[in-house]
Amino acid sequence: MAKQQMKIVDKHEALIDQGYSISYTTVRNYVNKETSKKKEVYIRKYCEPGAEVEFDWGEVKSVIDGKIKSYSLAVFTLPYSNYRFARIYESETRICVLDVHTKLMEHLGFIPEVFTYDNMRTVVKSFIGNEKTITDSMRQLSDYYQFRIRLCEARKGNEKGHVERSVEYVRRKAFSSVYKFESVSEANQYLIHIVKKLNQRLHMNTKKHINI
Repeated sequence: MAKQQMKIVDKHEALIDQGYSISYTTVRNYVNKETSKKKEVYIRKYCEPGAEVEFDWGEVKSVIDGKIKSYSLAVFTLPYSNYRFARIYESETRICVLDVHTKLMEHLGFIPEVFTYDNMRTVVKSFIGNEKTITDSMRQLSDYYQFRIRLCEARKGNEKGHVERSVEYVRRKAFSSVYKFESVSEANQYLIHIVKKLNQRLHMNTKKHINI
């Protein structure tokens, strides 16, 4: 109903119609005061090097073997450095999720303490009120590799903002001009090359080379 909400002038007129003697300024000041209470404040979180990694999926359209199709782009980002890791899959199944996690840890050579996700179905099995149940496969994966799972609140993409931006960034840098491949394997080799180049760039804030 956002497009049908009253403006301050409408609220003032409604009060006048109901018989109240009140100025527009009084109504405006009250509304502004109440509105300011509801504004969220975002505090930049400090991240330890290599301590946390964020994960998300994106969509990529590519022509592979002569056919255009949507593919799933799995992206990890380490918040401290913006170091990125990505792979393409034909779907977002449990097997694909487990596979890309394994590939990430083999690539990094260590296991971050915390893995951050939104409420994707391959990670969250059910909701009961504010309680969320992790899927068996992800719980077993975290137990085996000894990392902690952190889930974002619903519709709070800013809680994993690094990887949200990385999905768009990697997709644009890799596939805006090159999108035709013979196979998914060839597309992944190309993606690995592009992400490696992106990771070799200077960090936007520190102006230093990206370190994991």
